[in-house]
Amino acid sequence: MGGSFVKVLILLITFWTAILPAVSADKLDVRTDVSFGYSFLSSEGDSPWFRNHYDFSDGAMLQNLKLTVRNDNAGSWFDSMSLESRAGDRLDTGRVVRFQLKKAGRYSFNLKQSWNRDYFSDSAYNYGANDRNFIRNNVSAEFRWLGFKNVALIAGYGLVETKGTGDVPYTEWSDIYALRLNRDTSRENFTAGLDYHKGAFKLMLRQSWVTVDEKSLYADGTVTGTGLNSFSTVLTPDRSGTVKSTIPVSSARMEYAGNKWWASVRYSHSDATIDNDVVDLKQYVFSDYGSRTDFLMAFAGTSDAPVDDAGLNVSVQALDSLVISYDMAYRELQTDTTMNSERTMMMYGTSTTPLITQSLSTDTVFHYRNRRLNHGLTFKFAPKRAWDVTLSLRQIDGNLLYSATKDGDADGMIDEDYTTDRVELAGRYRLTAGSVKASVFHESIDNPTFRTAGDKRDGFSLSGDWMVSDSVSMNVMYQDSTLKNDDPAILLNRDTKLFDASVQFSLSKGVSTGIGYTMMKLDFSNDLMFSESGASVSSIESYDTNQSGVYAFGTFTRNRFSGRVSLFYLDDSGSSFPLSHWNGVASCQYKISKTLYGLLSVRYYDYNEDASNLRDYNVNQFVVGIRWLFQ
Repeated sequence: MGGSFVKVLILLITFWTAILPAVSADKLDVRTDVSFGYSFLSSEGDSPWFRNHYDFSDGAMLQNLKLTVRNDNAGSWFDSMSLESRAGDRLDTGRVVRFQLKKAGRYSFNLKQSWNRDYFSDSAYNYGANDRNFIRNNVSAEFRWLGFKNVALIAGYGLVETKGTGDVPYTEWSDIYALRLNRDTSRENFTAGLDYHKGAFKLMLRQSWVTVDEKSLYADGTVTGTGLNSFSTVLTPDRSGTVKSTIPVSSARMEYAGNKWWASVRYSHSDATIDNDVVDLKQYVFSDYGSRTDFLMAFAGTSDAPVDDAGLNVSVQALDSLVISYDMAYRELQTDTTMNSERTMMMYGTSTTPLITQSLSTDTVFHYRNRRLNHGLTFKFAPKRAWDVTLSLRQIDGNLLYSATKDGDADGMIDEDYTTDRVELAGRYRLTAGSVKASVFHESIDNPTFRTAGDKRDGFSLSGDWMVSDSVSMNVMYQDSTLKNDDPAILLNRDTKLFDASVQFSLSKGVSTGIGYTMMKLDFSNDLMFSESGASVSSIESYDTNQSGVYAFGTFTRNRFSGRVSLFYLDDSGSSFPLSHWNGVASCQYKISKTLYGLLSVRYYDYNEDASNLRDYNVNQFVVGIRWLFQ
């Protein structure tokens, strides 16, 4: 369990136990719900591959902790306080702690921390150069002061950290090196704000200060190439310096909700400044020849990235059965970057001092701007309560500008307008015991910014739900969309189909179950034609997946027993990456006494790739625990 996570949990429990004795006990309603357990984990042949997909709990764990206090003393400084934590069963929820403190009409305070693992290890994938073992820590806190009429004052704090070790693939001398990086990145923000609310009018103002730090360094030691070239090399990397971004963000939002019309308008502006002073040294030793070559890269530069974001939404009840809406979102992002990079090569041969030193300094200036306006009209016609029809007309207009100079000479220029027009018609019909929905759309894309963006897209969807009887209900959904570009130099085609259907049964009091079927088909192909050194080159990409899955679930409550079970089987018969997967979970709770419960849960996972059994695995998890309730 993460050290910072444990510290926060201990600190909050200490605070909890310190303040409760100071409050009149006869006015308090204190409730405790805590579950402890132990997880037994096993995998056939001790296969490690499941850890690339799931972060299963193993060993002793805190499955759930929930402490709540309600205070009926009107003169006290708080009305309610709660503390929740979950450190086990990480597959579903991660590790999280939440704390909340409230006083009606005065203030509220919320604190949350989550802690999750990002792990991957596969020596056969890209020569192991993508292995990682990161910890991601996320903290957020907000305090609201409600003591003024119609006004709330807000202060907030957020921190996102990523730490750990991970390999970064690097190519040099026709070989691949897995550079081990000690990851150290953080994003910290402080926020101050004000909310004003009177009648149908709302005003929200926010000012944030965001700092992003990238302080990752190479791990000590040497790295050996994968042997793709004809000679042996050993690389010793070194890195110093940081990349730091400072981003002030100002935003405002106004809302009005009347009887016949309602509207909202928003605007935000951020002005990021990025400073880079990274120095990167890579030292190569050619063991076959007893020689050494160093490459030293030094970066120094700054970048400004202002962002303007605005939005408008207006809806009018034109008739009793007709609502007309207009919405608009505008965003403009610009970056101006000045960068000096100096690359120095030092060839030592068998000497301890460089025999040859060559340096190349490059001054590069980038300018990037993307303006985008997304706006549209919506007409919702509902002459009767049983049905309604919605027509949406939408257009996206934009301009993409990119220019670069290297040592004062032009090094690339893009200045393109792009447009997407979308028409969608949707309808809904309400039945006595259910509803049916349908929609169809068409998009026309003029001058797409990316060659894989397509120039037209069509699709439709159907869905429905039906209460067959008091004990049987059904749901069904189908979506189909196609993205195309028939230009002979692109030949893009992407077909996507989604289907899901389920039936739920209430068999008797306290017993329910259900079964379902799900399907996803994706067929993608792209044949890009381009010229290289005067010759025509064709780059063909394709991907085909055909996933079908069946699932079943159920819950029961009978006397002292309660529990749930779920089973899912997935088979992908597509030609790109065929595989199959089983997932089964069952849990049970037994009431030993009024305040004590016994807990038992079992998981089974099975993963099989058709092309190779190298990464196949199955894993079993058996968890026993107790749950204690106290009031």
